[in-house]
Amino acid sequence: MAAATHGAARMEPWQAFVLEHGFRAPLPHLAHLLGQPEQNIARLRATGAVRRLAQPKPYGELFALWHGRSPSDNEWPRPRQWAGRGEYEWLPPELALLASLVGQVDVHNIAATLTARLQGLTGDPSAKRTRQAVVVRMQRIGLQTSDVVGGITTTQAAKEIGSLATVQQAIDSKQLAARRVGRLWVIPHEAWAKWKEGRTFPPKGFVLLASLREPLAIRSDKLSEFARMGYVPTAVRCNPYGRGPNAQFGTWYIAPAAAKELLAARRAGKPMPWHGKPLMDNLKVTFKLWEERRHPKDCQTCASIWGKPGAPVDFDDYVRRYPSLAHGAKRHLTLPWTPGLTVEQVAKQARRTRSEVLRHAQRSAGLHAAQRPQVRHPDGCNPLDRPALPQW
Repeated sequence: MAAATHGAARMEPWQAFVLEHGFRAPLPHLAHLLGQPEQNIARLRATGAVRRLAQPKPYGELFALWHGRSPSDNEWPRPRQWAGRGEYEWLPPELALLASLVGQVDVHNIAATLTARLQGLTGDPSAKRTRQAVVVRMQRIGLQTSDVVGGITTTQAAKEIGSLATVQQAIDSKQLAARRVGRLWVIPHEAWAKWKEGRTFPPKGFVLLASLREPLAIRSDKLSEFARMGYVPTAVRCNPYGRGPNAQFGTWYIAPAAAKELLAARRAGKPMPWHGKPLMDNLKVTFKLWEERRHPKDCQTCASIWGKPGAPVDFDDYVRRYPSLAHGAKRHLTLPWTPGLTVEQVAKQARRTRSEVLRHAQRSAGLHAAQRPQVRHPDGCNPLDRPALPQW
């Protein structure tokens, strides 16, 4: 009895630790933790004096029992290579890194990151974490490749508002920020909340303006243009989300009372609010054409059309004065400027030679050259007045 007590007193601390907590613990883990050769630990456990446990204690628990604290990442042992499979074991630091990468990068990049880390720890250039191994390990710890961090996927966003097309349209038009994570598009939570706050919904009871197009016998998309010009009473443009009509630049709605008035006026044959009103899109086109084909200042027809104030000085002046002009006047203003015909053109139409035309032009008062140096013909001759040609 005394000899046994004396032998226990001479036992090293690491030996007492192995006998108390080292039941079936991996030898490399105990050797790394206690700083002892694996052979010494194996001989000690072979004596049969190790206390039996229900299950082996993991390395993190053994480290806490030995040091009184949890191990840091650099205090874990090197991953063991499983015999026959060539694979290395997964330890908690690597699992924590895996969990932090899920949802931030795709599986391919996760596998590349873990492979580089594993090769650095083991010194084995052939060590590798394959894509399949990463996916299997993710499933074992309760993670999925569809899990994302810091945002929601476009599929989740579509389920929330009831329309995938609206979400994709917002991303394509740069209205909604999103980043690519593997095969998924991820929308940050902050950007998603801000985008939803910026959407406007129609007032309660308002009806879709496009629903009046067929009853009003309008086959084109002019109704929304009339609303944009302010010619449709109570019309408001909204950009809601969810199921139902939703255009990229907004959807027009109208008060139900105003819709009934429009339909009643249509059935009674009364003019619509936009009848006789200029359309801004058309005015922009005609203004550009008028500027390109603007006639010289000495054009008497243009002077009589614009009157004493003269030609418009800018687009706003043009918008105020152009719509009230007669159709013929509008047509003249946008016609290409043709002050007359060249000698060759007159000769061709009259079936005469060039010299005959010039001779008659010089002798007759019926044809005379216009004195406009800015429109001189390349041959040096001024053009002949067009109005005098039929008479000649």
